[in-house]
Amino acid sequence: HLTQMWLVLHSLYTKCNNPSGAIESLRQAHKNEPENPSTMISLGELLRRDSKTSEAITILKQATELDPENADAWNNLGVALQQDKYITDAKIAYKKALALNPKSAFILSNLGAIAKEAEEWELALRYFDKALELDPNYAEAHSNLGTTFQELGEFDQAEKSYTQAIALKPDS
Repeated sequence: HLTQMWLVLHSLYTKCNNPSGAIESLRQAHKNEPENPSTMISLGELLRRDSKTSEAITILKQATELDPENADAWNNLGVALQQDKYITDAKIAYKKALALNPKSAFILSNLGAIAKEAEEWELALRYFDKALELDPNYAEAHSNLGTTFQELGEFDQAEKSYTQAIALKPDS
């Protein structure tokens, strides 16, 4: 029952906006159940957000080895790899995640962001369009689509995308 207690403590620390407490709680839960991919995915994500990307990558790789059919593990690994500038590896992780969950707007948007960073504008457009087809209320995808249209010189389309992003998430 210790693992459940650590997970409850993690939730409380998260609600109290205490990332270090949340991380430590998940570390303890992981120590008790070292082969629980769900805990590893959560811990990896918190470590990534806390700029501990190499540790996050290590834990998330382990999670993908334990549960290779888990799209969240692959996607979170991709995010951590992208944050650490391992773009080729991030793209591979995202594509594995997408193969497991082809209806994820988030994964498609992540692939679009990589294409955008590589200035592969047409590919980025396709990914962002597909993401928005699946989730028309995804503000970040609208914003990235706006940037892509802007780079292509399609300023009216860019303005529409930016306007939609702002309408969906005005505080961003």
